[in-house]
Amino acid sequence: MGAHVVIPDDDDENIFIRNMSSAPTTFVWIGIEKEVSLNTLLSSHDNKAVTYVRWRNGEPNGHTYELCLIWIHLELSWDDAPCHYTAIVACEKELGN
Repeated sequence: MGAHVVIPDDDDENIFIRNMSSAPTTFVWIGIEKEVSLNTLLSSHDNKAVTYVRWRNGEPNGHTYELCLIWIHLELSWDDAPCHYTAIVACEKELGN
């Protein structure tokens, strides 16, 4: 209870996710979605604007059907992808919740 899909807040958390991965999985869903009409990124669990970003080179590429974000293990970067894409999910739980 109280957990949600991980939202990397800074470079340290981005590295922590890599270190916690049991295998060098290529893609991991992160809890961030693109809001195209507002041209912003929102947390998928509370709809707050996301301020830390770590886009992969060439991303976002403007495809309006790519509304969800995946984390790329080897690059420690993010890519936008269709929300039906198959990938593992990393979750986080705030201490005290």
